[in-house]
Amino acid sequence: MVATVVGLVVIEDFGTAAFMAIVAFLILAGAGAKWWHLLTPVPFGMAGFFVLLISSPSRMQRIAAFLRPEQWEDSAGYQANQSLVALGSGWLWGKGLGEGICKYGHLPEDTTDFVFAIIGEELGFVGAAAVIGLFIAFVALGIMVVLRSRDRFGQLLAGGIVLTIALQAVLNIGVVTVVLPTKGIPLPFVSAGGTSMLLSAAAVGVLLNIAKQAAQKSAESQDKLSQ
Repeated sequence: MVATVVGLVVIEDFGTAAFMAIVAFLILAGAGAKWWHLLTPVPFGMAGFFVLLISSPSRMQRIAAFLRPEQWEDSAGYQANQSLVALGSGWLWGKGLGEGICKYGHLPEDTTDFVFAIIGEELGFVGAAAVIGLFIAFVALGIMVVLRSRDRFGQLLAGGIVLTIALQAVLNIGVVTVVLPTKGIPLPFVSAGGTSMLLSAAAVGVLLNIAKQAAQKSAESQDKLSQ
């Protein structure tokens, strides 16, 4: 089922398909699936991954620009190079909210995929660290919800929501800081775009519902023990 969905998505968006495959693999592994069930399709998936990678000149250029940025700084590596310029120019405290200049035509996708670079420019290291700290807090609180949930489905659903949002944040920040090759992954709750914001907010609503049910069940069990 996962392969069917990923196969349909990969026709239009290679990165999103790879992201979905990774999330599905991790959730199945966390759910206790047998390892030989999970590892059997991996060689076929890796082979398809490399075929799709090699068959696309733009993807190969992104990999080349990531490995040798100085040779591609005016073409495939331009966006990543401008992202580092924006981050570096912010120093510790930044230029001030709204005072950045990289968003005026210098850094493409400044409100979506590379909005974290603009945060670093305008709010500096302190602002960028604060955003990362909020995501760490979200993951920590999400893990608490997973651990406190007494329903197996609730645990897997909560874990999947936390994993999806956390992985998106890691990939986006990794791309902006040029730790990873350039790929269009939005920063949850920050990047502009109605669909991403709507689905992320809906997912957090479900997570809060799971936390509420876990708290209610815990209170009921305590009442029974006290009686």
